[in-house]
Amino acid sequence: MKVEEEKKYALLLAAKDSDYVKKVYGGYYNVFVEAYGEEGEKWDLFRVVDGEFPDMTELHNYEGFVVSGSPYDAYGNDNWILKLCLLLQTLYFMQKKVLGICFGHQVLCRALGGDVRKADSGWDIGIREVSILKESPTCNSFLDLNEIPPTLSIIECHQDEVWEVPKEAKVIAFSDKTRVEMFTNGDHILGIQGHPEYTKDILNNLIDRLLSNGSIERGFAEDARSELHKAEPDRKSLQERKPTTRRTPLSQIDEDRVCIMLSMVESESEDEEITASDEEFLESEIQDFELEFYDNEYDDDNEDMEEDDVDPDELSYEELIALGEFVGVENRGLSEAEINKHLHSSTFQSNSSKTLIDRCVVCQLEYEEGENLVALPCDHPYHLDCIQKWLQIKKICPICNDEVSSTDVAKNV
Repeated sequence: MKVEEEKKYALLLAAKDSDYVKKVYGGYYNVFVEAYGEEGEKWDLFRVVDGEFPDMTELHNYEGFVVSGSPYDAYGNDNWILKLCLLLQTLYFMQKKVLGICFGHQVLCRALGGDVRKADSGWDIGIREVSILKESPTCNSFLDLNEIPPTLSIIECHQDEVWEVPKEAKVIAFSDKTRVEMFTNGDHILGIQGHPEYTKDILNNLIDRLLSNGSIERGFAEDARSELHKAEPDRKSLQERKPTTRRTPLSQIDEDRVCIMLSMVESESEDEEITASDEEFLESEIQDFELEFYDNEYDDDNEDMEEDDVDPDELSYEELIALGEFVGVENRGLSEAEINKHLHSSTFQSNSSKTLIDRCVVCQLEYEEGENLVALPCDHPYHLDCIQKWLQIKKICPICNDEVSSTDVAKNV
C-alpha cells in the first residue's frame, strides 16, 4: 500500500504578531493556517520580517508559499525585503505555488518586475467590493478561481498599491479604490491586495492601532468602523484551495539539478571550499538553466517571434543572458570604460553598512566582512565583475532602478 507523502507549505510572515492576535488567535500563523490549511498538511513558519528564511536547499520540499501582509513598504530597501525579493524570484523560476496577501501581493509584484507605489487615493480600510474581470483565467494552482462570483466583498487595509503588474502577469480583479486587486502570473503565482484571512475583529483592532500611532485620523477611523457593520466579507470564496496535482518541476528542468546548484551557492556563502570542477559545473548548470527557462517561457508561446519583437529593456537579468546566447547582446548598456567612470570603491562592513544589503543581488552571494566591492552613484554595492556584466546589458541599478547615465560625474574605482 502506497503511503501518501505529507504536503508541506510555508508561511513567510512579514509582520510581527500584535498583542490582540496573539491573545485571541495565538498569532498570525494560526490565522493563515485556519484560512488556507487543510487536514494532513504541514505548515512551517518563517518570520522573514526578523530575517528568518527557509533554507534554499529545502525549497523543493514545499508545495507552496504564502507571503503575509506587513506594515512595511514593499518598495523599501530593508535588507529582509531585498532578500525576500530574491527568494520570490527563485520560487518563480522553480514554478512553486506562491500566494501573496496585501504586502505579499505587492512585494511579489515588485520581485517579478512590476511597479508598487503609494496609492493616489490614500488609505483603503474597510470592506471593499471587488469586481472579477470576465476574461480572467480560471486556472491557478493555489486557489480554485472557478467558483469566485463576479463580485465579492473583501477586507482591505493598505495605503500602497500595485501600479503596474509584471510583464507576463494578468490583472484579474479591481475595485473603485484600487486598480489591481488581484493578479496572476502563470498558473502558480497569485496576488491578492485584500485580506481574505482577516476577520472583522482583527481589522477593528488594526484600526485602533493605526489611530493610536497617528497613521490615520479619528474621523477616518470612525467612518471605517461604521462601514464594518454594513457588510460581511466573502472570506470563503478566496479560501477554497484547488486540489493539488503533481507539477513537472521547472518546466521539465531537473529539480535535483537546481537543488545542487542552490546548495553549492549556500556552501560558498558559508566559507566552505568549492573545487574548480564544482565551479565549472555550477557555471554550466546555470547557463543551461537560463537557456531552458527561456525556451520554455518564450519559445513555446512565440514560435515565430523575430528578434525585433523583443525589447531588452523589459527583460530580467536572467532573460537577457539567455537572449544573448541566442541572438547576441544588444548594446543597450554602457561600455567598460563608461562603466568604470561610475563606480567607486566600497568595503563591506556589516555593522556600518549604509544600505543594509548583505549580498550581491546579481550573483546572490553574501558579502564577506571586509570584502572589497564597488558601488554605483546610488551607493548600492556589487562585485566588480557582476556589475560590469550587468551594466553592459542594462544601464540601471538592479536594486533601485536608477539610471546610470553616461553624463554622470566620474568616480574612482
